[in-house]
Amino acid sequence: MKRLFALLALLGAVGLSAPVWAQETGAAELVAAEETVMVEEAVVAEVATELAAAEEPAAEASEDVLDRGDTAWMLTSTMLVILMTIPGLALFYGGLARSKNMLSVLLHVFVIFCLMTILWCVYGYSLAFSGEGAIVGNFDKLFLKGITIESLNGSMPEYVWVAFQSTFAAITTALIVGSFAERIKFSAVVIFAIIWYTFSYVPMAHIVWGGGFLGADGALDFAGGTVVHINAGIAGLESGVDAGLDTRLAAQFSGLEKNGVAVPARQSGGSDDLHVRAGLRSGRVVALAGRAALRCLSLGGHYLRLHHERRQL
Repeated sequence: MKRLFALLALLGAVGLSAPVWAQETGAAELVAAEETVMVEEAVVAEVATELAAAEEPAAEASEDVLDRGDTAWMLTSTMLVILMTIPGLALFYGGLARSKNMLSVLLHVFVIFCLMTILWCVYGYSLAFSGEGAIVGNFDKLFLKGITIESLNGSMPEYVWVAFQSTFAAITTALIVGSFAERIKFSAVVIFAIIWYTFSYVPMAHIVWGGGFLGADGALDFAGGTVVHINAGIAGLESGVDAGLDTRLAAQFSGLEKNGVAVPARQSGGSDDLHVRAGLRSGRVVALAGRAALRCLSLGGHYLRLHHERRQL
């Protein structure tokens, strides 16, 4: 009997203590779950901090930051292009001409270089490197408006970029001088240079380098093959042909041609020949510049057509 009472007492004690054990076990599991959630939140916060720290340099890298190495090299490149023109191109063309026309060719190249640099700062840079037009930009940066010493273009001051591009505008126009050397008056050279620069070089620079339709279509021109060499080459070919035609037409019109060589007015003793030559050349110089500009611009359309045909293939 005593053993029975003892067994019943033991079972009762166990039964009463079971809820207490269950409560303690539930509380321990709850604490463990809360600790797990806290650890997970800490890990998530740490990962978010790392991602934010990784995004900050990327955001800073997207902004223009001045780089002294890039700036120094661009200044060096600008000086090299200037030396290519003055005295390089001037002496090269002068050496190809007759000795009596050496000074004339030097003056043509020098004046064109100076004039194109001024026009580039007045309206050339704005039309070539501002706006989103397909052919030409706008006048937002006329006379370099809005450009300060703090303005950056990529990793260099914008003034450095303006100077670098101005040398290309100048040497491209001066390259054409060799095609009509010794055959065109100084005033006609200046008029031709202004017209061709405005209606051929500036639009082509915007089309390829300034965000025009060829640049937007994926055309890459790192060395100026399209903007400089092909552009000036076509203009030089057109100018050389027309300048030669002017001399022959003037001689045939005035009847002062001997053995295929035109006789100057001072040798013929008359002034009509001089007037005929002056009238023909001054009257056709605008048409000459216009045709040269149109030929160069038509090259862009031809290139775009070929590019689309290749992409379709």
